[in-house]
Amino acid sequence: MSMPDTAQLVRQADYGLRRLRLKHKSLCTRKVELKNRIVRLRMQRNGAASVAEAAAFNTKREEKKAELQLVEEKIVSSGEKVAKQERKLARLKVTLARHKKAQEEQAEKEARLSARASLENGPPASLAGYLGGTVWVPSAYDNTEYDLSELVRLAECIDEALAKLKALGMGGAVLFNEIEELKDKSKKISRKDLRLLTISKLVSFGAKEVSPADLDDIFKTITGA
Repeated sequence: MSMPDTAQLVRQADYGLRRLRLKHKSLCTRKVELKNRIVRLRMQRNGAASVAEAAAFNTKREEKKAELQLVEEKIVSSGEKVAKQERKLARLKVTLARHKKAQEEQAEKEARLSARASLENGPPASLAGYLGGTVWVPSAYDNTEYDLSELVRLAECIDEALAKLKALGMGGAVLFNEIEELKDKSKKISRKDLRLLTISKLVSFGAKEVSPADLDDIFKTITGA
């Protein structure tokens, strides 16, 4: 099943769940109303002025008790339907999340391959190096992932880069969103791959809108190159 199909099923299941919950809530409200009505009828029966009047109140009370029993049975059935729909929605959401994760991983892979394919002699020392052909040879350290404290610092660097993009009038541009996504991507890839991914994003989404000097500055702000 494709991601669009799964997303549509999630929306349908969510809508169905909301309808079932509303019906269940309505039944619970009716149950409370019936219980209160039964109490009032009992009080009216006990305070009746005649036997006939008391019998009439008692008849109505028995009718409401029978209706209450039916409502309680419907509440049980409704609750089971709600629980079943919740399980169905949960399963669909898990499937959708897997689709999204696979799509993101594929996009990351394609971005890294695109960046590598653009570098015949290896990754550049900086974006300026990329444009000019300077060669950068990654070390063993560059192949490691960021630790927690480094991720915090990297997020700050990315925020600084985003502020610079805003100053350049790029706050609503695709490049801004692509750079912001690096915060999440950095938790899953190595330093080298983040460097390549940053280059790919800057070149793909910013080369036509931002000067090489500003792109180089953004790159250095993020990577510390």
